[in-house]
Formats: sequence, structure tokens, C-alpha cells
Amino acid sequence: MANNKEALHNFGSSSLTLSAAIESGDADALRDLLKAGRSPDEYEWDAGTTPLIQATEKRNLEAMRILLKYRATISKKHKDGYTAIHVASVIGFLKGLELLSSYGGDLTEPDKDNLTPLVLAASEGHVNVVHYLFHISRSSNSPCSSSPVTPLVIAAIRNKIDVVEFLLHAEDKSAYSLSELNQALLQATILGHEEVVRALLEHTADPNYKQDLPPIHAAIQKGHHNILLLLCNHDANFEIRDKRGFTPLMTACFERNLPAVKYLLEIGANVKASARNGKYTPLKIARRAKVPEIVQLIESALETKF
Repeated sequence: MANNKEALHNFGSSSLTLSAAIESGDADALRDLLKAGRSPDEYEWDAGTTPLIQATEKRNLEAMRILLKYRATISKKHKDGYTAIHVASVIGFLKGLELLSSYGGDLTEPDKDNLTPLVLAASEGHVNVVHYLFHISRSSNSPCSSSPVTPLVIAAIRNKIDVVEFLLHAEDKSAYSLSELNQALLQATILGHEEVVRALLEHTADPNYKQDLPPIHAAIQKGHHNILLLLCNHDANFEIRDKRGFTPLMTACFERNLPAVKYLLEIGANVKASARNGKYTPLKIARRAKVPEIVQLIESALETKF
């Protein structure tokens, strides 16, 4: 690092950029350039970034302080539409966020995709940053998220269990709505995030929430057998219909999911169920799926019903 600094000074400050000073970690060169009148918002066209964003990406608090002292614009954006605050949120740089906030940075401003810093931090599993930003949004009376996706849902999708647990246990119930809780359950089920599913169910997520794809059908379709068991152990309705009119047993036959067929029959699924005026039944679907063992199970179950 010392050799880099010496080379920069030897090259001459007139040719030195703020970006080069930050890259080398040369705080003295950075300070000298700013004293000489260089703009703290000097745009690096090749990288499409600003000095403050670059310093934040490098977790360089000293460079950030120097730039902010010389009134670097916190809201200046990278060519891809994000600011230093968004960078700090994504990389989990709590001290950087605290510094930016102390200089008036808006910690609730969304990026170009309308994702707030809180959502960005949740997506990466930075629970300490989520905790900080959550309380910032609460104290400023801002909604936890105006984003197209919420902190709880994105944490469930990304399998960030620590963030999910924090939000579920937050005293302020503005951390999530019932609709978000149920949406998170469906997404975690689809993706096979068993630990997240368990946490959501234990915090009153509804396994029977009426959606196009009820969670029990999603678990069967994706072959997530342990999640199927979890849902049923939390009172999932094993006769609930999806948008096709299929019961879970019919879905299991359609998906050729033998373990699900066995389990659903064991817990008493209706083997005589039908959809679309009798066009679809478990037996008809099983025969079309051409899995002999499933056909045999359904036929055997039908025989016991007579």
C-alpha cells in the first residue's frame, strides 16, 4: 500500500483522480485533491460511479468521512441507478450506513428497481443492518417497504432465516402484514426452504390461504415431502382445490409423486374426488401418468371404499 501511495504522489496530483486515491487507500492524496478544489462528486466515467460510492464499496470509512466533509452528494447515483446507501445495505456495511445517515442520507429511498435499503439488506441476510434500518423506518413513520417485494417475502425467498426470525419477532407488527406472511409461506414452500416454512407456520401463517396455488399443492409439485408433512401437521386442508379444481391427491398423481400419494392416502385423502364434471379423478390422472405403483395404490384405496 505504501508503494502505491508513493507512486501516486510521484505521478503528480494534477493527473491524479479521486478514484485512484480511493483505490490506493491514500487518504492524504484524497484530502489534498479536495483541498485543491476537486469536486467530491467527480464522476468516474469508465466505472460509472462516484467517489463516495467507490469508498463505500471498499468499506473505507476514512475516505467516506473525507468526502462527506467536503460535501459529497449522498444521493448521487451509479450508472446502474444505486447510491452509496444502497451499496452499504447490500454489503451489510452498518458503520457506513450510520455515517451516511449522520450526514443526512435518506435511508428509506428506493433504488431504480424501487427496492428500499431495508429490502436490499434483507435479501442478503444482513440481520444487523435490517434491525437498524427497520427501526429507522419505524422512527421516521415510513412504511417498512414501498417496494414491489417486502423484507419478509424477500428474506423467505432468499432463505435468510435470521432475517425472517427477526421480522417475525419484532414487537412492531408493521414488520409484516398477514398477506405478506402468507405470501412468504408460499414462496418458501415453492423453493423448499423448510426452516423458513416452519418459522412462518409457527407465527400463524395460514397453510390454507386461498391462492391460485395453495402451499400444499406447491409442496407436492416441487417434491418437497418434508414441507408437505409440515403443512399437514399445521392443519393444512388436504382436500383444498387449486385453480384447476384438483385436490392434493390429484396433484400428486399428476406429478407422479409416489411418496405424496402414499402419505395423502394414509391420512385419508378422498380417493373419489373429481374435477371438471368427472373428467379428472385420482385414478384417471394416475392412469394417464403411467406409474403402475400409483395406479395400484389408487385402485386398492378405491376397493376399500366399497
